[in-house]
Amino acid sequence: TSVDMEEGFPGTLKVKVTYMATEDNAIKMSYEATTDKTTVVNLTNHAFFNLNGEGSGTVLNHSVQIYADKYWRAY
Repeated sequence: TSVDMEEGFPGTLKVKVTYMATEDNAIKMSYEATTDKTTVVNLTNHAFFNLNGEGSGTVLNHSVQIYADKYWRAY
């Protein structure tokens, strides 16, 4: 819940995020949001997962494979 005028945005915003593991080992996130005033909403995800388990060390040796026609890489 983000209360009315938190960070300068009008309306009390209530958000629900559901995480689901799919049969093909993907994570699907579903967002639901309601507000009591007209406001700007741009929901995103900044979660990080340690694939070796919590407290098991660094994630710096993990790799990711992205199936996409295009991608943007920040340096």
